[in-house]
Amino acid sequence: MKRTILLSTAVLLSLFSVSILAEATNSIEADVYVACVSKYLSRGMVAYGHPAIQPGFDLTMGGLSLGFWSSIHLGPSGSADPDRELANGNRFCEADVTVSYEQSFPFCDKLSLNSGFTFYVFPNTDDQTVEIFSGIGWDGFLSPKLTVWHDPALGNGTYIEAEISREWKLGLDWSATLTAGYNYRQWGYDPSFTAAGLTIEPSYEFGHFTITAKIFGQYALNKQYFTKSVNGFDWYAGLSCQYDY
Repeated sequence: MKRTILLSTAVLLSLFSVSILAEATNSIEADVYVACVSKYLSRGMVAYGHPAIQPGFDLTMGGLSLGFWSSIHLGPSGSADPDRELANGNRFCEADVTVSYEQSFPFCDKLSLNSGFTFYVFPNTDDQTVEIFSGIGWDGFLSPKLTVWHDPALGNGTYIEAEISREWKLGLDWSATLTAGYNYRQWGYDPSFTAAGLTIEPSYEFGHFTITAKIFGQYALNKQYFTKSVNGFDWYAGLSCQYDY
């Protein structure tokens, strides 16, 4: 399995090297952030049912981006079922590295394609995997976007997500995002829709800093994603601070 992951990563890095050279003369933009969340939900699943700290950073050079995201779990350790709680007492439970490239279509600058890969490491279980993804989006009314992820290794399946979003100014900067997902056999789930989610985020900028509050709610579209404690509906709240260079 590790050979498959390393080979996939090496191939993708080779493909992106051309883009890196082409963008080398552009200026680099960077940000670092840390978020605190009451619960870690992902793609209809409860990845961790207790508070977590999730720091990361992003580097952008033209259309090329490099991102790092991680999750440090603060709640109890022990059994991973149903909330996949801490294993082996290690609170550093996930680290993700994403490389992507976004390019507008030459005939329509509002239409863009974003492709790349994410390398996942789970330090508390010594597991690792990689996802290849590609998404198409429209920079216009409701900013619709469709993204497909495929994991050929540990997750062994495909995930599809549709998204629309809207931003507005009302004292603070506000955004709302509506998502719906479909899982085709990823992580052992039967093919089905996963959950419909709504995110509301007010944010405030001062200098290089941005403070953002977040409320996310989801409703499971299939009983595979119901938990013992929540019959279909789940939610979490978060607060993040970001510094832009």
